[in-house]
Amino acid sequence: MTPIEFIASVIAVFSIHDFQGTAIMTHIDPKFVVALQIEGGEHVWARSPEGVQVIVNDVLFVGVHSIVRSFPQPDPLGNRFAFSLEIIREGDRIRYRLAARRPE
Repeated sequence: MTPIEFIASVIAVFSIHDFQGTAIMTHIDPKFVVALQIEGGEHVWARSPEGVQVIVNDVLFVGVHSIVRSFPQPDPLGNRFAFSLEIIREGDRIRYRLAARRPE
């Protein structure tokens, strides 16, 4: 599947143990949940067959293992990034890969 591309700001970072809600887990052993405020991008509205929705002004929660390895700077809070969310289907399993870079 073609990755979903979007721009978002990091508005919160939670310990996985302190988060209550639903998040897209982008790593096998997530330690943090990051709240992303969707700003726009290639898809101002996108919905994958797997049910992932990216809608401008919504907040998307993603689980990551390492903040430092997931973002191009060590403290992403309050910063904007360009994201690529890849949905990978392996038989009946679905996994997600998130990449963040500085917006152009």
